Amino acid sequence: AVREQVPFFGGVIELSSIPLQVVDVLHPKHFVEWTERPRVAQLNAACRVAFAALFLLTRTALFPFVVFGQVLPDLYHVASRDPDERVGAAVGSALAVGFLLLQLYWSRLILRQILKKRGGEGGSKASIRSREEASSPATARYSQLDDVTGHRAVEA
Repeated sequence: AVREQVPFFGGVIELSSIPLQVVDVLHPKHFVEWTERPRVAQLNAACRVAFAALFLLTRTALFPFVVFGQVLPDLYHVASRDPDERVGAAVGSALAVGFLLLQLYWSRLILRQILKKRGGEGGSKASIRSREEASSPATARYSQLDDVTGHRAVEA
């Protein structure tokens, strides 16, 4: 049973990391001059969408299915057959549920970012940005840089 789950947890859920690495490399903190090129901006935008889609598919939809459909039943089966394995199965179950909750938390953050990009969450992009600036000195500092340079220094 474990052999069937290793490719999922060791590979499939990491598919979203590929476009995320491209987004990280293209971040203005690394290569400011690249971010001004239209094709690089298009690639960055496409990789952001790919990351969000892959993350939500693999970690929000498939991860709970695998945990509840395979991992927890397998651990229950192991614990029910061998009393000496109950502690290990309980620890494995707790870790599986903990990691699932972590994936769902990250999914929530990604969904919030998508809503902010679309101007959702109870207001326009401008009102969201104003609320962020009011709550974060770092965001306000980057916004001041925007005013000076005319370019967005770091995208939140």
